[in-house]
Amino acid sequence: MPFFRKKAKKGKDIPLGDSPQLPEIAHPIDDVTSIVGHLCQSGITAFKYDTKGKKKMKTFTLQGNSTLIYAPSRKSAHEIGWLLRDVWEIRKGQSTSLLQKHAGKVEEGRLLSLVRRDGHTLDLELGSADQRDILCSTFSWLIGKLQEKEGGDLTAYLKSLWRKADKDGNEKLAFKEVRALLVELNVGLSSSAVQAKFSAIDADKNKNLDYTEFENLYRDLTRRQELDFIFDAYSSNKQTMTASEFTKFMQQEQGESDWEDKDSTEVFHTLTLSQRIVTLSRFLFNWYLVNGKYNSWWNDDHQVVYQDMNQPLTHYYWNSSHNTYLTGDQLKSDSSPDMYTRALLKGCRCVEIDIWDGSEGQPVVTHGHTLCSKIPFKSCLEAIRDNAFSASPYPVILSLEIHTSQAQQVIMAEQLREVFGEAFADPLAYTDTPASEITPEKLKGKILVKAKKLPPSEDDDSDTDDEEDMSEMPAVEGVESSGSSKEIKHDSKELCEPFSDCVHIRAVKFKSFEEPEKKKCWEMKSYAEGKAFKHAEDSPQEYAELNKNMLSRVYPRATRINSDNYEPQTLWAVGCQAVSLNFQKMDYPMRLNDCKFRQNGRCGFILKPAPLRVPKAKWDMYEKKCTFAIRVLCGATLPKPPGAGAKTEVIDPYVEIEINGLPEETEDTKPFKTKTIDDNGFDPFWDETATFTTSAPEITMITIRVMDSDMGSDDTVGEASIPLESIRTGYRCVPLANPTDNQQYEHGSVLCHFSTKWH
Repeated sequence: MPFFRKKAKKGKDIPLGDSPQLPEIAHPIDDVTSIVGHLCQSGITAFKYDTKGKKKMKTFTLQGNSTLIYAPSRKSAHEIGWLLRDVWEIRKGQSTSLLQKHAGKVEEGRLLSLVRRDGHTLDLELGSADQRDILCSTFSWLIGKLQEKEGGDLTAYLKSLWRKADKDGNEKLAFKEVRALLVELNVGLSSSAVQAKFSAIDADKNKNLDYTEFENLYRDLTRRQELDFIFDAYSSNKQTMTASEFTKFMQQEQGESDWEDKDSTEVFHTLTLSQRIVTLSRFLFNWYLVNGKYNSWWNDDHQVVYQDMNQPLTHYYWNSSHNTYLTGDQLKSDSSPDMYTRALLKGCRCVEIDIWDGSEGQPVVTHGHTLCSKIPFKSCLEAIRDNAFSASPYPVILSLEIHTSQAQQVIMAEQLREVFGEAFADPLAYTDTPASEITPEKLKGKILVKAKKLPPSEDDDSDTDDEEDMSEMPAVEGVESSGSSKEIKHDSKELCEPFSDCVHIRAVKFKSFEEPEKKKCWEMKSYAEGKAFKHAEDSPQEYAELNKNMLSRVYPRATRINSDNYEPQTLWAVGCQAVSLNFQKMDYPMRLNDCKFRQNGRCGFILKPAPLRVPKAKWDMYEKKCTFAIRVLCGATLPKPPGAGAKTEVIDPYVEIEINGLPEETEDTKPFKTKTIDDNGFDPFWDETATFTTSAPEITMITIRVMDSDMGSDDTVGEASIPLESIRTGYRCVPLANPTDNQQYEHGSVLCHFSTKWH
């Protein structure tokens, strides 16, 4: 692992998407490969910015088409090497906090930054914009090639372990290096047991392992005899599996009826890196089972947009963010346009902007009556414009809270139209536009505004005052008290017509559940979480009926100072569209939201179940019930809990399964828990089965969580959640994610068998 001296500030240079953000290769491949040749031989010169913003000329060379090295440097190549496979983003211009602070006078077209997944940056200044652009294409091409080569195959994984263990880079492993690696991999063997295996594998008895011997050691450690029953059920000779036998396994056990022998052959070639091998060994079959790339529990068909996108916006759940601009807590954290970029790249479709009068005549965005910093309103719009449709082509809704004077509202209206241009949708409210026209499909590539709006006539008594209730917000030292909620209302200035004309979705007040059929699809009521939960618990049928005709947005209560989130499932169950969460806090509710919106191609809109769309449909109209069984078999290369060092003790893992469905079912369903396996995070074996039944499978979510048993409180090792309807049956790999950021571990999974019965 390369060494980095600078850790990015929280909320600044963190990677902004769930997958690598690589620019398109905008140059002919011949030009790109020519640059690769220069990098491998003489190198390319560029200014490198250090952590203090000082720039020095360096020569950058490429080693093995995978590692970028710069010189001169007082540090070793191992310390300054940048593994290109670790690069998560390639950014142009002043796109990192360091360049924004120190490269203000440099032409943006010459600046290039590589951003690693953990937020470390390599900031460069090239001689010209053309040189920057060709280098950008070159890095993108090289990283793409590395991803193709290393994907999820065993060879790449073993080589990565080899590089990690070979601390001194001498191409051989001493016993001490092997022992340290096994501790890091959670292999619970005693030192004497490791010594015995090491000696048995060390064929030439030179007290070192070469790569082939290391590979043999790994194969010995991952024998997994407990899984032999799966392989033996389909292999006629109990030694290897033919393509036809693998096809039978996929069809009969995995439920993939359209699987053919040619599909099996393709898997064989991928796993063995050979076009000649026509059978699969027991070892590689087991590797396939625990490989999230090839055998994930996620239904591939749900990784693309598969739902009807031509229904009214009221018929969908929206991936929605609260106080999107904040990088941390609700009282003192920074505001940043980057947070809009981050949310949009994660598939968010409804973002919030709180706008206040700026001291220089320009509207600003901040959390009022707090010490949160202020940023220009226009900078937020520009970040939204630049990233609105990167992750999804479907509309983005801006939920605006207006605290500005009419003069600055006029400026806001001008900036909305200027920044978004043709992407700014024609205002839909107070027109004869039918609900059938206000659909995600027909609004592709469009920006909509939700805010208060002037009534169409003086005799319209509609109450459009829909500000978030800040009366619970605690006083902040150094800020004038905001007083009662009544006083806070004075922040809401009278609307002006130019801004009102920019509003598409009209903010309204909740009055009653009566005559829901008269509500409009372009009307939205915002509820504090307490009021929303009260409606969901006291009047679930009425609340669900209201949400079929108008829009509901729910936001966290003001006392959630640390930006923690409420449980969203109860509100999804009554059809609330915009269940808005604090995206900067990756707690369990946010992780659940993240996984829910992974379905339907991560497009940010999920079609609600029919009983939450069809007028007057009741809860008992759910046509299907589902009984599903989860057989927890084993773990594979489980990591240590986040924050635990590589040298800490081996974990004692157990598995929890949590079900989130209808509120009453969730309350009656206790989490399932397996036994604890002591001192084994490498290949623990449980073989325990949990069975659940739900009457609302369309909204049920399943969470599988690996815990580390401890004398004090148990720590979460990794977690994964999925909508029930997106699970593939059979023996499937559940790739685990780091609970601190919900980023999937490179390796670390649980093998389960899933079976469902619909009735």
